[in-house]
Amino acid sequence: MFQIKAIYSTMGAGTSSSLLMMKIKDHKVNEIFYPNKPYVHSPDHWRAEPGGLIVELQALPSLVYNNRLRINEGYWYVEASFLPYDDSKLVVSASCYYLLPNLTAGTSNISGIPSGRIFIVDLNKLNHGLGYFKLKGTSTSKKPKLSIHPSGDFIGYIGTGEVNLITLDSIQVYSKQKDISNAAFHCFAIAPNGISIAIMTRNLGRYELQLSKLTFGEFRKKSVFCHHICPSFINQRGQYTDSVDFKWSPDSKYLAVSNNQGVLFILQVLSMRNLCTVFEDVIDGQLASNTGYDFDPQYEHSIMAVATSEVKVHIINFLTGMTLCTLNPCEGESENDMIDCIKFNPDGQSIAVALHSLKIVIISVIEENILLSIDVKSSCPQTTMGHDMNDKNILSLAYSSEGQKLLSSCCDGYVRIWNVANQVQTLMALCRLKVLSLQKVSDVKNLKLPKKIKNYLLHTPCLIE
Repeated sequence: MFQIKAIYSTMGAGTSSSLLMMKIKDHKVNEIFYPNKPYVHSPDHWRAEPGGLIVELQALPSLVYNNRLRINEGYWYVEASFLPYDDSKLVVSASCYYLLPNLTAGTSNISGIPSGRIFIVDLNKLNHGLGYFKLKGTSTSKKPKLSIHPSGDFIGYIGTGEVNLITLDSIQVYSKQKDISNAAFHCFAIAPNGISIAIMTRNLGRYELQLSKLTFGEFRKKSVFCHHICPSFINQRGQYTDSVDFKWSPDSKYLAVSNNQGVLFILQVLSMRNLCTVFEDVIDGQLASNTGYDFDPQYEHSIMAVATSEVKVHIINFLTGMTLCTLNPCEGESENDMIDCIKFNPDGQSIAVALHSLKIVIISVIEENILLSIDVKSSCPQTTMGHDMNDKNILSLAYSSEGQKLLSSCCDGYVRIWNVANQVQTLMALCRLKVLSLQKVSDVKNLKLPKKIKNYLLHTPCLIE
């Protein structure tokens, strides 16, 4: 009874928390959450050469907005990702702004374009003029920030003044309103265990990190001001373009927290202490962008990739303070370039690096060489991307579950899917996808198979110290 009462304490009117509780009530906090359904592959008709563009679609369908200005006059903040273990569907949200001329002014909304609408895109239906399914009641007063529950059944987002979790049928199952401090929500993320959540708020220039569990609501919330545990994590006074982000480790025990002032620190969730300030304790320099890092999915928490302002990607062990290798995505082509964002392939063998010069580079972490290079400008000559160094061109990257497709969210309002398969899939990889498509993903761990095979099927991270 205590758990049920606790979850209702954070629910707004009209929520249906039972749908969420039924999904997570028996799950253990120290386990990764997997979908209770089989894997769904991408559309069969998709064809493209390695590095080629498979499909390009608007993040916000033109039918839902009414604006007399040319859409390419605005700067789009786009969030997009594949559903977990469903490569046939995307979750997409976008807002469009004018970029004002100085950093102290920030941005201005473009009237007539709805901000933060969330769509489920069925990639199998795009050729029939359908495909976009709007989630009712979704909007935001901030830049869109999505977090998909690892079950694939719920989508979390920051609304106009609250944090919400809804089903794919637009049923609200969780809602957290502002507290008495009236601090604005800036970031939200659901952990891989499907239970823990992280929320970043800002009030009077101070960032507060709040951690809680969906099964206990506010009763077991832990919070800390970022500047108390990382003194360099402060807002630049008078500027409104500051941006923060965070990512959970694969085992949900650590949280990497960043801002666009070049600061990155690692929070140990259990103790709520700063375990490591990366650019003070491990490597020199500054973080390339607030999305310029990612945890290696092969390991529970200790290994991560970090992009620097010197256009390098360092693979580090933040527990030992060691740099394992340094990757060069530019190959000496441009010292004036910048890294917008990075993303590990689900198998951890390679990493995608989005450069400000509108190139996406796939680098082997094992061989430390470039496997594939995508020239976005050549593939999409009509794109309006090409902003200065203060604003990212490629906002985020996301891999499909099978690791053969890469999704890029771009500031011209488009989402693009690329073929990043640089070699023929092995028999083991094909068998893995076949098993996952015939069996509920969540049931794989209960199969009577050797542990090593089950770990391969689920890409289970291992422990390394």
